[in-house]
Amino acid sequence: MPLRSILLPLACLLALALVPASAGAATPVIGYGDQHAEMFSDPLFTGLHIRDSRIVVEWDTFRSPAKTAQLDTWMAAAKAAGVRPLVAIEHSWTPGRERLAPTPAQYTALVKNLRARYPFVRNYSPWNEANHSSQPTYRKPKLAATYWKLMRAACAGCTVTSPVYLDLKGATSRRWLADFKRATGNRVRLWALHGYGDLNRRTDRQLASTLKLLPGRVWVTEAAGWVAFGGAWGYDEARAARAISYTFSLARKYRAKIARWYFYQWRGAPTGTRWDSGVLGVDGTPRPGYRALERGLAAL
Repeated sequence: MPLRSILLPLACLLALALVPASAGAATPVIGYGDQHAEMFSDPLFTGLHIRDSRIVVEWDTFRSPAKTAQLDTWMAAAKAAGVRPLVAIEHSWTPGRERLAPTPAQYTALVKNLRARYPFVRNYSPWNEANHSSQPTYRKPKLAATYWKLMRAACAGCTVTSPVYLDLKGATSRRWLADFKRATGNRVRLWALHGYGDLNRRTDRQLASTLKLLPGRVWVTEAAGWVAFGGAWGYDEARAARAISYTFSLARKYRAKIARWYFYQWRGAPTGTRWDSGVLGVDGTPRPGYRALERGLAAL
């Protein structure tokens, strides 16, 4: 056999071995989530050319004319801006109703109402942060699995993620995930994930561990740099900007596994508010986080 017939295949194999695993992966989609329709007409937003957004919708929204009108306004603004919504269902925010879980019939009716009212929406998450203690699915992973099954059945042709899994440390969250997977027959292949702690500590240790447990692809449907959070994370715009820059480094690193990243909160909150992850101040002035967002998008 001629020597070149042996060397050429070996050279090709060596070249493939030297290519990073993510080199052939598509550029991840970057979206932005916010509950306020004003974001879509903000020149600072439109100038970023982001084409995907996310909104959290209370399961009992259509019981309230005020909530319905607010959602209509948001959807109309997103559609006018040419932005594709991702809808995540959430517990009720009405005082006294926070712990109520919709029945299967109520849940199916909600999904059908959403599909009929907003037919241009094709992306859904069955429940937001389903393993968090504030949610009626917290100790009921089987209920979260039921909502996943009901949404898939009622929303033919839609892209349906898993219920959003909040990537918390500890055996309780891991046990919830294992029970949820069992209840779905291990059939989920598109996962929605939140993991703020990693991003703001600028580490991917927890994320890397969790990704090994999630077969298929992943969407990180909320990411943010904390300007302020609770009592432990005091006000710091520069720290938040560094977290955003780090998030983009993870978007590149995990591009073969994580197909989408949605940042959360456009404008910030008044001083003293428990949560503030806005890239703009309350008055609409860009913070350092906005510049980090611009640079990250340009680099991708």
